[in-house]
Amino acid sequence: WQVLIPPVTTNENGGFTLPGLGRDQMATVTLLGERVAADRFFIVGTEMPTASLPHLSDDPSGSQDVYTGLDFTYAVNPGIPLNGVVTEFQSGKPIAKAKVYVYSLFGWGGTEGSPRHLRDTQHIRAETDEQGRFQLLGIPPGNQHLLKVDPPKSEPWLIASHEVSIDPIQRSATINIQVFRGIWIEGRLTDETTGEPISGDMDYLALQK
Repeated sequence: WQVLIPPVTTNENGGFTLPGLGRDQMATVTLLGERVAADRFFIVGTEMPTASLPHLSDDPSGSQDVYTGLDFTYAVNPGIPLNGVVTEFQSGKPIAKAKVYVYSLFGWGGTEGSPRHLRDTQHIRAETDEQGRFQLLGIPPGNQHLLKVDPPKSEPWLIASHEVSIDPIQRSATINIQVFRGIWIEGRLTDETTGEPISGDMDYLALQK
């Protein structure tokens, strides 16, 4: 995502003005606050009633994306700060400059009346500091939130995932995420007949015993 309009702050009544949106254009808006869920919704540059459409076209009864007109009221959901540390599993040392983000919210198979599975959540992200610490703002309370960790490429660390559930009564949540170290693999791709080097892509799959 590219930020085209500078961030604005709501006033004491919760109101705000978003400049620069052209007629019939659409802006993707993300809410950000220490105790506010980082909801993402869409403002359309026209007069229209607020509408909700399925987030996933193949899951019409699932989570909904909200589209508003130029004049609207949006009900904000609560958010709970999530603090954590990313360390290497083998040595326990902290991993700096790792990207931590929310891959999805509210896992599949929730109970009746619970929030539906949501995938468009990678805007909730942070980077670890030199002690491996991070803070994610905007995560709503709920079950089976899935985090992903993308370590820096300076070492052969593997991408990690971590599931977390947050109770609505919590003021904040704390987790520790461990990342496994792999091994460097170097090679050369050549044509079997001529022996000439060729360009291509190499993929790997990390298997668990």
